[in-house]
Amino acid sequence: METFISMVILSIFYAVGLLACCIWVKDGSFEILLFFGLAMTLGYLCWQINAIFLLDYIDISDNLFTQSSVFGKTRCTINSKNPIYYQLVQLRDRPNERGHFIVLSEQEFHPYVNNADLVRICKEIYEKKNQIIMPYNAKAKRVLELNEWHKID
Repeated sequence: METFISMVILSIFYAVGLLACCIWVKDGSFEILLFFGLAMTLGYLCWQINAIFLLDYIDISDNLFTQSSVFGKTRCTINSKNPIYYQLVQLRDRPNERGHFIVLSEQEFHPYVNNADLVRICKEIYEKKNQIIMPYNAKAKRVLELNEWHKID
């Protein structure tokens, strides 16, 4: 829903800017319009690239948890036969909304702060390359064996 609202707001900005340029440019030169359009498009792309970290997916098979990027690059693999450390954390995934997530690792780690920004935490986790973050929902609860793992508080 917030993506839709963002697109509507950007479209309104673009339309208002285009209208202002059309009123301002009376001699028919559209270089300013072209520059404005390119600037808006680049701004939107930069804004969306920041969220590319949220498009990863988790594959669970053969006792392995594998987190891969949207482009198919493996970010981290955790073997469930090894001791697994986990933290249940609530993060801001949308303005004024919180989501429940779980962080998994084969090594102990410092706990993440509740109500932190999801994108910032994802970037930290991806840089470490030894942790996986995923939504903690009903589907995840069925697959995870939390009672056999080590909780980090």
